[in-house]
Amino acid sequence: MYADKFYSGLFSQLNLNPDKSGIKPSGGFTMVPKDSTGEGYLWTYPVNAFCSINIYHLRFYNEMHYRYYHPKMLVLSQSSFYVARAIKNNSCNQKNQLIGYYLDNGEHEYTIPAGIWLDSVGVSIFPEYYEEYLPKIFHQDFSSLSEIVPRIGTDLFIPKISTILDDIATYTPTSEISELFYEAKILEIIAAFLSWKSNAVHNVIDKEDSEALHRLGHYLEQNFSNPTNIQMYARMCNMSKSKLSEMFHSIYGCTIVEFIMNYRIDKAKRLLLENDLSIQQIATTVGYSHQSSFTYIFKQHVGCTPREYRKDNSNFHSISSTISTSKNHL
Repeated sequence: MYADKFYSGLFSQLNLNPDKSGIKPSGGFTMVPKDSTGEGYLWTYPVNAFCSINIYHLRFYNEMHYRYYHPKMLVLSQSSFYVARAIKNNSCNQKNQLIGYYLDNGEHEYTIPAGIWLDSVGVSIFPEYYEEYLPKIFHQDFSSLSEIVPRIGTDLFIPKISTILDDIATYTPTSEISELFYEAKILEIIAAFLSWKSNAVHNVIDKEDSEALHRLGHYLEQNFSNPTNIQMYARMCNMSKSKLSEMFHSIYGCTIVEFIMNYRIDKAKRLLLENDLSIQQIATTVGYSHQSSFTYIFKQHVGCTPREYRKDNSNFHSISSTISTSKNHL
C-alpha cells in the first residue's frame, strides 16, 4: 500500500527494479538500478500504514529527471551533502547532515546529476499518524511536529535525533521484531522533538545570538575531543555563561556537555565499524584518556560495550560509513 501511494511511477522513471541478490537484509523491499543505468539500492520498510523507514545509496551514470506525485508527509533524514543541498538549499559541505522537511500533496520533479552518490537514512510520516493516531493513544496534541520538523537543517539541530537515525541505520532487520523496533525509534524521535519544545526558551533569539550559537556548534563538532570549557564558549559567543546555557539548549535541545558527549559517542560508533583501531585508540581519539571511562559512558548511551557494538554491527555498516565511501566517487 505504501509503495503504491508514494512511489507510483517513480521506480520506472529511475529504472529501478526489485532486487534479487539479497543486497539488503530481510524485511521491507529493495529496488536497484538496471546494470546499465546505475548502482546502489533504495530500501524501504513500511512500519505501519502511516510511517516508513527509507535508506538509499544510489548513483546514476546519466542525468536522471523524474516527476511524481508526493502525498502530504513529514520527512526527517540524515543525508549526504548533495541531498541536503537539493532539499534545503543548504550550503554546508559536511559529509552527512540532519534535515527535516514537509511536503504537501502534489507533483514534484527533480533532476539528479550523473555520477553523484545519493545517500540517506530517514523516516517518512503521514499526517494521520501525529494528527489522529497518536492523540488517541497518548491524549495530547502532536500538531506542532509539522512546524518543528522543517526547522531541522535550517535553524534547529537536536543531536539526539541524529543518534536515533544512526541506530536505525545500523540495525539489522529481523522478521520477529523489526516492526516493533522501528516504531519505537519513530516514537523516540517524536519524544525528542516534544522534549525540545517543552524545554525551549520562549523568548525570540535574535539573529546575532543565533549565528553565534551555530558557529559554536560547528566549533564543538570540529574540536569535540578537547576538554569542555564553558567559560571560553561564553566568551566566543559574547554571552554570560547562564545566557549561553539557556540559548544553547533552546536551539540544540540539549546542554553543551550533552552535545559534546553525543557527538563523541557517534564518532566512536563510526570508528568502531570503519577500521581496526583498538578500543583504547578510539577512546583517545574521541577525547577519553582512560579506556574504562570511555567504555562506561559508551555503555550508558548505547546499551552495550564498544567491543560488543563492533561485534554485533560488523556486517551492517551505518549510513555514515556509506556516505564516507561514496564521497570518494565524486
